[in-house]
Amino acid sequence: MKRDYYEILGVDRNVSAPDLKKAFKRLAIKYHPDKNPGNTEAEAKFKEAAEAYEVLSDQAKRQTYDQFGHQGVNSNFGQSGFQNVDINDIFNNIFGDEIFGDIFGDIFGRAGSRRPPRGRNIQMAFEMSLEEAVYGKDVEIRLPNSNKKVSVNIPAGVDTGNKIRLTGEGEASQYGGEHGDLFIVVQVQKHDFLEREGNHLYCEVPIRVDQAILGAEIEIPTLSKKVLLKIPPETQTGKIFKLRDLGAGSLRGKTTGDLFVRVVVETPSKLSSKQKTAIESAFLGTEENFHESDNFTTKINKKFKSLC
Repeated sequence: MKRDYYEILGVDRNVSAPDLKKAFKRLAIKYHPDKNPGNTEAEAKFKEAAEAYEVLSDQAKRQTYDQFGHQGVNSNFGQSGFQNVDINDIFNNIFGDEIFGDIFGDIFGRAGSRRPPRGRNIQMAFEMSLEEAVYGKDVEIRLPNSNKKVSVNIPAGVDTGNKIRLTGEGEASQYGGEHGDLFIVVQVQKHDFLEREGNHLYCEVPIRVDQAILGAEIEIPTLSKKVLLKIPPETQTGKIFKLRDLGAGSLRGKTTGDLFVRVVVETPSKLSSKQKTAIESAFLGTEENFHESDNFTTKINKKFKSLC
């Protein structure tokens, strides 16, 4: 449901035309997208305020709105109002030449002068591997809706959601102002083995039952190479090993995180009768060596004995 136009502008229903204009001017300066690049919430509030002002600043539309509410002016805007309209068009339609005067003078801080608005900022997603995100990469990208290519340095340590700003590579201004900016939004692809949380990397590695019991050396993947990890005898499933300085860096500093390896003990499947018999013989008389299982069984027996 649409908000009340008077409420949006923060004025009462008896507001004078000059005070109405001041109220909108204040909101336009606060929420203008050029002051809030990439902020979709600010852009939505800006368009909402512009729609309210467009109606209430027109005496005939204001009378219709006061009598019939949004239903009376819906034919002018549709259900979505200004939500899908270019911001420069909004100002041009509402203010005409005034757009370049007091409103934009305050937004851009140029007292007494007229500065045309910049073009719109645009965003584009850029996918890269985890290795590229951690180590950085120089890439060449084609600009949206254009054949122009630009070279971009993706700094080491970026992560999904980070934005890289290319000044002046956005849309052209319709009024002769500067071009907007292009924001490249990083999207890091899923890795085959590793997961990233901040500076740290995590890897889950299966090991065989015999390796868990007797110990072993296993190969672990990192971002740049394989390394050997020594598994001590009698390792339990879920055991986590920390490999120092084999994680990722970050944009905020030179500190490198660690690689955490969680081992999962794999039990064999599709065993033959002969193999099952051999395993039974091997584990015969080892019941007391399974401490966690034995403790769990003891707790269950104690629990249900007390309920009898």
